[in-house]
Amino acid sequence: MVGVGDHAEINVRVAVTQNDIEQGERHKSYACPVARAIRRALRKRGIGVVLVEVDYVDFANEDGKWHCPFPDRIARWIERYDASEPVKPTWFNISMSEATCAS
Repeated sequence: MVGVGDHAEINVRVAVTQNDIEQGERHKSYACPVARAIRRALRKRGIGVVLVEVDYVDFANEDGKWHCPFPDRIARWIERYDASEPVKPTWFNISMSEATCAS
């Protein structure tokens, strides 16, 4: 298994699906559509904990915790979702080289 600690050049594509939108929970950093999508995208890297705020995500595995900023358009998407405005499925990349160790 590739851990986040081995992340120097890894970019992960995250797809937020219609199912994520329908099953997600507003104002829940661990259960919003973006958190669901990130958890699914990083599962193979041993990530179990994903906490989403409007402009960043924190994630963790047994190797430690990481903090990664979101693109501006995803921050706006999260704000619209939390405000009960209509949103559509989307995607974005998480650059593991931009993530900072928070452990």
